[in-house]
Amino acid sequence: MIKKLLLIGCFLSLFSSSLAQTILSPGDIAIIGTNYDVVPYQMTIVNLVPMEAGTVIRITDYGYDVNTGTFGTNSVANTAEGSIEWTLTAAMPAGTVTQFSITGGTTPTVSGLPGTVSVTGWTLTNPASCPVPGGGDNWFIFQGSSRTSVSQFVFGWVNTFAILFNGVNQPAGQFLVPPATGTVLQPGNNNSYLPPSLTLGSTAVALNRDPSLLGYHGDNNVYTGIKSGTKAAILAAICLNTNDRNTDNWLSDELSTYDISPGGAYFIGTNPIFTVTNSAPTDITLSDSDIDENVAANSTVGALSSTDVDSSSFTYSLVAGAGDTDNAAFTISGSDLKITASPDFE
Repeated sequence: MIKKLLLIGCFLSLFSSSLAQTILSPGDIAIIGTNYDVVPYQMTIVNLVPMEAGTVIRITDYGYDVNTGTFGTNSVANTAEGSIEWTLTAAMPAGTVTQFSITGGTTPTVSGLPGTVSVTGWTLTNPASCPVPGGGDNWFIFQGSSRTSVSQFVFGWVNTFAILFNGVNQPAGQFLVPPATGTVLQPGNNNSYLPPSLTLGSTAVALNRDPSLLGYHGDNNVYTGIKSGTKAAILAAICLNTNDRNTDNWLSDELSTYDISPGGAYFIGTNPIFTVTNSAPTDITLSDSDIDENVAANSTVGALSSTDVDSSSFTYSLVAGAGDTDNAAFTISGSDLKITASPDFE
């Protein structure tokens, strides 16, 4: 016999929460500054969600290949390209600005990322071309089991100078555009196609193309837009991407570097420098509200899920208050709602 469980008397509370390994979503980290005309090469990022200790983040300038749906083999094999595996050893609050540097060569190094870091690639011994060539580069932040295995792209960035690739005119404000017909070449060592899980204008930004030909390329770049608001609002400002780009949100220069350090001229204050306002979850659902009579105690009623633009991981609890009459009849394990005792409806 099956009875419908009306969970009116069960008062659920939920809130966004990170796990020991924070599973990131697109836009959870963004690139907000780069300096090529200095050795070592500099990059600044901001995390727009809190991240727990144990979180593994990967940063690379490998190019994404639309033919294979992964990083191009030529790019991965190029000694001027490389990849960082960064593991947090302490929690990092949302809005934290982090500057780090990359030195290529026989023994490539990365400094400035708090936690443990390992580096693969960037072994070319030419500072003008490694880790970044003078004609700009692409960058991806992602999570995955290895430097070439991606479970989630988090952010994309490109500032390639060239106006042509594969015989195709590359429009400003875009990643690589493939030809309408014919062979689609692999990306080179300083450009990339855009993975389909990232979106220009919200989780990727393109400051590409020769500026003398209506492009946005600069060797050195810094974001100057809003630093307070929802994650979506801040991302929209960082990734603003229209035919007539609002240059107030980015400064670019071919010769002069910018102060992209936390607490510096463009990111004033102490961390967390960005203020990320967290929107409350907008919905909570239970996968099933039916349960067989006489099932064993501690059986799962259904799985809880939530909708939240700011987070993809949640903690659920039963709390005291209006509607808590039947709280004692249930427990929650992770996202599973369980019945405490075997139900008998006779």
